[in-house]
Amino acid sequence: MQSAASMKNLLAAIAVSALWACGGVSPGGMDAGDAGPTDAGPTDAGPTDAGPIDAGPTDAGPTDAGPRDAGPTPAVALSVNAVSVLFPLPLHPTDPGLLHLDEPGKGGPLLSAALFADIPVYSDNPLTERAYGEWRVVAARLDPCFPTHAFLQSDPSKCRRQLRLVAQPHPEGMNGGGSDDNTIHLLYDLTQAQFDDLAARWVAPLQDQAGARGESLQVSPRMKSEGLQGAYANGIRALIKEFAGPDTLRQVTFMEGRGVAWEFGGFMVNAGAHTSIQIPGLDGGVSEVTTANNDAPFSTTPRSKVAAELAPLAGRFVSDGGIGSGSLVFDATPMQMQAALQRSLDVDNPLTDLHPDSLDCSVCHIANRARARAIRKGQSIQGLSRYENARRPTTVLNASAFGEETMEQRAFGYHFGGPVVNQRVANESAEVADLLEKRLSPP
Repeated sequence: MQSAASMKNLLAAIAVSALWACGGVSPGGMDAGDAGPTDAGPTDAGPTDAGPIDAGPTDAGPTDAGPRDAGPTPAVALSVNAVSVLFPLPLHPTDPGLLHLDEPGKGGPLLSAALFADIPVYSDNPLTERAYGEWRVVAARLDPCFPTHAFLQSDPSKCRRQLRLVAQPHPEGMNGGGSDDNTIHLLYDLTQAQFDDLAARWVAPLQDQAGARGESLQVSPRMKSEGLQGAYANGIRALIKEFAGPDTLRQVTFMEGRGVAWEFGGFMVNAGAHTSIQIPGLDGGVSEVTTANNDAPFSTTPRSKVAAELAPLAGRFVSDGGIGSGSLVFDATPMQMQAALQRSLDVDNPLTDLHPDSLDCSVCHIANRARARAIRKGQSIQGLSRYENARRPTTVLNASAFGEETMEQRAFGYHFGGPVVNQRVANESAEVADLLEKRLSPP
């Protein structure tokens, strides 16, 4: 197994990553119980890992600044960890506690073997360690309005109410410092009644706990305390199996990591049939290439509009003559750097028009890491507009060996020895906690 250091130094000047289509236009407010598909056709929505990625041409508008007036404090208090759950890993991959893909859910397995076999990055390059039976559900999230919470104000009929699961293969690699970087993201669309029922029961065990609003998103504190066989973990698993399955599965997205390369893709699901998702903002394109490394530039080819706007954050690698050694310099003007940094903050803001229906895979997964790297290199975001939550922290957790580097593409899960949460996931979770607090509080 390669060490983190050797992985970081691999192709330090340039690292190529191919990404499949990950986006599409959301259909609006169709309930999962409706006879028709939530969406069909070639342009559909889809996040990979914690950050959703969807289609449609990207024409981003003005930013939505924070913090905003939070209004009266709701009577019900929720932690971000009540709405977004990162399971602790078992000590051994054969230990119980994490759901398998073939776990019986609503109408059948969480993800059927047939659908899994149609994921091209895994079927084209089959490996024993990521065979169908090796995958486990490591995270779960509630979302009352996918693809953007802004729709709750502008057009609630466009909201898709979802239970979202993140699966990764062989927990041994995740827990033991392994470099495996593969993910499947499963999105289950629910009716309003289903979502309200699920949400109330999902957060009930953690409702009004002491210090709830002060917690940052992390490995579930309650599950760490009680264990994977405790009452809370058992209850969450039972709810997943009750609401997630072929009857509600509407979207599957995936990421294959190859150390310095990541390939993304996805498809919409309807009655067991699926339609590939097209990358947003790329006229009919089905793939794109990204370069990324720890201290080297990254790029996307072909570029969506927002990817091009982030390009100044890539910088240029200047070698000092050694193998893979040198430094990163930024050639863009101060104004161009500020514009790119602002755009990266917009990407991470769940209330702007940059959302899963307008962002491509590479943008969702690289924006906050590119910004963090630029800040470490002396850039500043002081005075820029960003999402802030008046009641709870939106700090990110990245305990992988890569830290907040462009080599770290994961959004919500485990990689290289530790849990990872990116900024978009942290911000979305804070917003969901706010929304559910208001819904569950008495008038």
